[in-house]
Amino acid sequence: TSAGAMRVEEFVDAIDQVLDRKLEPLKTLVVASYNNQHWAPASSTSSVRQPFRCEVFSAYNAVKDDSSATWCVVTGMWWPAMAATGVPYVRTAHIIGRSVPESDWVDMQLGCSRDVLENVVPMMASVEVAFDTHRVCVLPTMDDATGVESFVIYILDPALKDELVYADFSGRYNKGLPQQWTAPPPTVQERAGLGEVQATTLTFGQLDRQRLVFRGEQLPAKRCFTAHALWAVGRAKQLRGWDTKGLEITADHIGWQSPTMEAQLRKTAIWAAMQQQLHLEADSGSGGASVETEADG
Repeated sequence: TSAGAMRVEEFVDAIDQVLDRKLEPLKTLVVASYNNQHWAPASSTSSVRQPFRCEVFSAYNAVKDDSSATWCVVTGMWWPAMAATGVPYVRTAHIIGRSVPESDWVDMQLGCSRDVLENVVPMMASVEVAFDTHRVCVLPTMDDATGVESFVIYILDPALKDELVYADFSGRYNKGLPQQWTAPPPTVQERAGLGEVQATTLTFGQLDRQRLVFRGEQLPAKRCFTAHALWAVGRAKQLRGWDTKGLEITADHIGWQSPTMEAQLRKTAIWAAMQQQLHLEADSGSGGASVETEADG
């Protein structure tokens, strides 16, 4: 009958809608994989990436008016724009880097490309290296008394705490350069939580348990920092034997914006997948973190 045919058509439409919803994550994954392979720029100086670098620095208000210095949200200080030609002090650092599998990036629900403001912050180059190798992590937190949210830095590697941030940078990049090297000026800066600090004498240990310092309204996604911290803390405890001073990460740290049932279920699934992968790595004994070689991770 026509009524029966209508019901069949409605049933088929309903099945199609369900399939579309089920396949949407797969579609996103395929597009993300294609973009990463075909559109990712080869270096930080490429014409493809440069506009995004400018967008990041602008959004985070990280460039002085005269362009002489750039701001790092981790050190909470100004650094010279360039140490030498092609050697910037502060870089556009990806929180979830390109070495992370596409399937894990899709779980962040921030689109196909990792080049989004929620996944990138201005970060001093030597800090970025420590962050990428999971010697440093950042966790979102909330002050119960004031309700103010912030991002707290944790130095996980005990051996890193006495190292100078600038000395690490200079040791890595000031090698056989044909041009003049520009060191940070000896002037003292006011670092929130630390008081007066000179850039060349700042240690990683001084940054431990300090907060990221932002100069504008743009903020990164809490779930990106939490995902990174989950891997970093897990490896610190299980694979590297570092004392994390009781630092624990719970599913609530993910910081999903939507409180709906679907978001909660997806958050739980992501948490479970991360824990499973972490245990697999611990069982296999592989603790090495892949380090990106691009100037901006």
